[in-house]
This record gives sequence, structure tokens and C-alpha cells, in this order.
Amino acid sequence: MAGHRSLEPAVVVRIHPGQFMLPHSLSGKRAVTSAFASGCLLAVPLALLSQEPESGDSLAPPDSSELVKEARRAQRRFEQVHRTLLPQGKAFPGTQCDEVIGRLCLTEGDPWWEPSEEAPRVLSEREELLAVLARVGAQIPGDRWILGQRVRYLGDMGLWPEAERLARECPDRTGWWCHGLLGYVLHRSGEVVESLEAFSRAMESMDPERAAEWRDPYPLLEYPASRWLRDPGDLEQAQAVDRFWALADPLFLTPGNERLSEHYSRLFAATLYDDTTLTMGLPWGSAFEQLLMRYGFIAGWERAPPEEGEVGSRRVVEHHHPESRGLLPPFEALQDPGGLPEGVWKPEDERPRTASAPVRAPLIAEGEAQAAVFRRGRNLLVLASYGVPKDTVLQQRRVKPDSVPGFGFLIPDRTPTHRPLWEPSIEGFTSDTLSGLFLLADTSSSVPLVAYGNGGKGVLKVDAPPGAYLLSVEQWCPTGRWGSRVRQGVQGPVLPPDVPHLSDLLLLDAEDDVPESLDAAVPRMRPSTSLQSEDRVTVGWEVYGLGRRGETLTFSLSLVKEEGSLVRRALERIGLFRKPPVLTITWVEEGLTDLGPRFRAVDVNLPRLDEGGYLLRLEMAIPYRSKVVTNRRITVS
Repeated sequence: MAGHRSLEPAVVVRIHPGQFMLPHSLSGKRAVTSAFASGCLLAVPLALLSQEPESGDSLAPPDSSELVKEARRAQRRFEQVHRTLLPQGKAFPGTQCDEVIGRLCLTEGDPWWEPSEEAPRVLSEREELLAVLARVGAQIPGDRWILGQRVRYLGDMGLWPEAERLARECPDRTGWWCHGLLGYVLHRSGEVVESLEAFSRAMESMDPERAAEWRDPYPLLEYPASRWLRDPGDLEQAQAVDRFWALADPLFLTPGNERLSEHYSRLFAATLYDDTTLTMGLPWGSAFEQLLMRYGFIAGWERAPPEEGEVGSRRVVEHHHPESRGLLPPFEALQDPGGLPEGVWKPEDERPRTASAPVRAPLIAEGEAQAAVFRRGRNLLVLASYGVPKDTVLQQRRVKPDSVPGFGFLIPDRTPTHRPLWEPSIEGFTSDTLSGLFLLADTSSSVPLVAYGNGGKGVLKVDAPPGAYLLSVEQWCPTGRWGSRVRQGVQGPVLPPDVPHLSDLLLLDAEDDVPESLDAAVPRMRPSTSLQSEDRVTVGWEVYGLGRRGETLTFSLSLVKEEGSLVRRALERIGLFRKPPVLTITWVEEGLTDLGPRFRAVDVNLPRLDEGGYLLRLEMAIPYRSKVVTNRRITVS
């Protein structure tokens, strides 16, 4: 916006909508310079590029001051050379800001941006800087600034094993900083479980107030979620924080809680950037710290081309990780995980408040899945079918995995040309695509119920006690570094055995015959609830609690177009604002005299339908009893 012209010096940060995976070289991550992150862009007038950071306190003795000055001069010189040799990027819309943080102007970035390979001189200059830091560090090993910069720049080159060795040799084993340094390195290397152990030791060594601030997710949250966190209803404050971090884990399939490890790593990284010369030329401050906490580590820089009438470019552009998305749980999931409606929690591309790109699977896509709850005695039987995600970025940015069918439409010229140096190694990763069905109890206090599988398509089953759960259907391709997930609530309360009720509806592939049992229907489960206009589909369900009375059953299956907000859709489900159905099928069946569940199925030929959301509704009427209803939301595309 033109009004932001007065914000000089201006730093523009772009949050990339969507993610992509970058290839691999050495043992490191992406192909740029320092660190990595979420998806942002920064532009800085060159008038500020000669500014020096203020000197901070050093842990080294007074007679080492000249050595520290030498190291700081070397770090400053490297970043100045780095800036002058940045590649030129695309034209930069310097007058537009989506959000302003201090003097930083955040804008949404190009989803297809890739970091460029570094100039050979930048590589050699960084190696020279590391040599100076190593020599000075050997003479004053107690200086945190020197050690932190050595670890930081080794990580930029993908030399994580060497960075880990230095972190483990950190001399102050009783203080929190050395444990935090090791946790940071382990997280960036992809060793999440070990990273969390190191951060746990760091927090045990901290002042309790600081440790509580580290664990507090409040600064990351939108207003509804932050309000819930401060007043979580029946939960204690500590339980609310536990629930948040349990749900924030981007993939339960990957080891450890990577979002929590990422959070601690971002907090610690502020100690590495503080009191240093930044690539964009501005001093470290609260605005940069907020940017780091919300969007993570920097993925690369480039120089914006000069604007009309400008002699030479006056701006440096900084990008954050282009694969990052908003993955944190929404307010609805925090307040009532078991009641979370389908389709509410999706990876967020559209200007998320905070974003991340997990190290093990930087691209987290919206998955394809269909989940349904059945009953077996006193327990629940939860089924989930899944298929290859249809995420556009995933389809266009990922190398085709051999074990996942359906990726033949990848666009070759969208495949990244190289991998960044700082991307950690995938050595030892399996090439299979793993899958999992997870049920987390509302309390989030116990280990989730789990079923595992592999491949791009399948059905998973979990037996569970009655109750409410957050369900997560996930896929993870370790070598492709992508994952997908579908998260929603499922519920199955305790019911008396003689109370009539219905299972969830199953969408099945239509074949020549109609399945006569749930076992026969499961292999035909469609991998999602998405249908095409004029599709033929089989709908299946189970009936419970009829007893031996032999009562006549009247079934009515209808399809209604859903419109409007979640509140309006909820009112439609209970009969208010209900539109006339676009399809209705009614039939009568003889009563049953045998105990136990009874499977039923019917073929449905959909009419010509407009695209959008629909509610498939089944009613079962029994003489002199209340109607029993079950619903299934579908999408027509």
C-alpha cells in the first residue's frame, strides 16, 4: 500500500501460499544461505547495509576482546559480501504490504519460488569465516557468541554432524544454553525425539518463569484460540497447553512432536541471531524475533530488480520456507476435539498467522480420506479409507514416489532442480509411503490408538472404547519428504443394546452386486467423500438395537445441497432452513428378529448436480418410536 512508503527502512516479508519440496545435496537442507523457514520475503534499502550490530556482553575474559572483535569483523564482512552477490529475483511489489511488523512489511510470496544456488565466492567466503571462528573458538572456547556462530554457519552448509559435535562439546554443561544449542542442532538435523530431550534438559536448568514462557503457545494463536487458552473451561491451564501441543504435532506418523521441537528451536535461534550482522543489513530486533517465532527460519535471499527510474537495486528480498503452511489446531479443535466437524481443519495457505514446514515432511497436504464409526459389542470399530492427496502443490512439486499410484500427472518443469545445502540427509529413509489411523481421546492425556499401513491407498481399522476422539488419517513419504492428513472428530457414546441406532454411512464403489456384510463392503470403500455429478455409488450402513420385535423399518435416503456457514449447516441438519432434497429414495423392509448388527446397502445414481457441498441423510422410522438419523457430508466436484 502506498501509505507504507514512509516505513523506511522497509523490509518486506512474503509468506508463500503452499509448500514444495526441495531436493538434496551434501547432508543438508535447502539451496540458499543462512538457516531455513516458512515463506517470507524481505526488501531493504542499501543505505542501511553498512550498519553494524551493537556489541553485546561476552562470556570471554577481557584479554580475549581483540579475538572477539576479529570474529565479529569476519562475520560482518561475510554478510556484506553475501549481500552484494545475491541473485536477482523477480520484480518486487514494494508498495504492497499484507501486514506490517515494526519496519517489516509482510507480503504473500510466489508459491513456485525456489532458492538459487549460491555463488562460488559466497561458499568460499563462508568457509573462510568458519576458519576464523574455529581458530578464535579454540582460543576462547567459553564464548557463546563464537560457538553459536560456528554452529549457525555450519548448519547453513548442511554440516550438521560437525555442528552437533560442537554443540556436544559446549563447555557449560550445567546451564540451559548449551542444552538448548544441542536441541537446536538436533531439530534442524531431523532428530526430533533427541531434540526434545535436549530442550527438556535446557528447561529444567532455566528459571521456572522463562521455562513457562517457552512452553506457552499464546503468541502464535489467533484470537479465538488465544481466548480459549486463557479460559479453557473444564481444563486446567496446564492441561490446555498439553492439549494444544498434542494436537499441534504436524504428523503423528513421524517420530516425536516436531512442531513443539520447532517452537523451542525458533526460541533458541534468537540467541544465535542477536548481536550479529543480518544478511538484509538491519540489526536484530523484536520485529525479527516475532517473524522468526511465527514463520521460522530463513530459506534464502535475492536482490529485487530496480524499479523504473531507479539506478541499481536498493532492496534485498528475504524468503521463508516456500513449503510452509498454517498447521496449528483451530479453536474448534482445541475446544472440542471429538466434535470437530469434517473439513474445518485443513493446512492453511491463505496468509496464516504462523506457519511451519516440518523437517521430515516439509510439505503437509490436505489428505483424501473417508472415516466411519461402527459398533462391535461394547466397543467402537473405526474405519478409515485413504487415497493419494489431490493437493495441487504436491502434484506439481514432488518427484513421483514408486509406491504411490496416481502421480503420473506431475509437471516435470515444476520439479526443483537442486537441493539446498542445509537440508538434512535422508540416508536410511524407507522409500515406502507409510499410512496411519490415529484416535486421540479428548483429554489428550493418553497414547493414541493406532493402526498402521503403507502404500498410496488402503483401509485402516481401530477398535476403541466408546467416547469422543480426534481422528487423524495420515500418509508420510519419507524419501519424498511429504505428508498428508485429514483431521476431524468422531464420537460413539455408550448406548443400551436395545436402543435402535445407525452407524455412519459408507460410500462404496458401485459394482455388479451390493455387499451383504461390512466385511464385504470394506474393500470397496471409496478413498474420500468426494463424488462427481451423475456418479453411481453404493451407500452402506449398519442397524443396531432392534431386538426381536420384528418391527417394520422404513428407510429414507435424501441428498440436500449445503450452503452458508457452519452454523447454518448445523441448523439444516436439525430441520431448520432445510432445502428441498435434490434426491430422495424411500423403501420399506420387513422387521428383523435376530439380535446383533445388520448391514444394509443401496445403489444410488446421482442426478446432475452443481459443484459444492451436500448432506447425504438417512432416516430410519420404526412404528411408535422416534426416527433415527445418520448423515454424511459429501463434496461434488
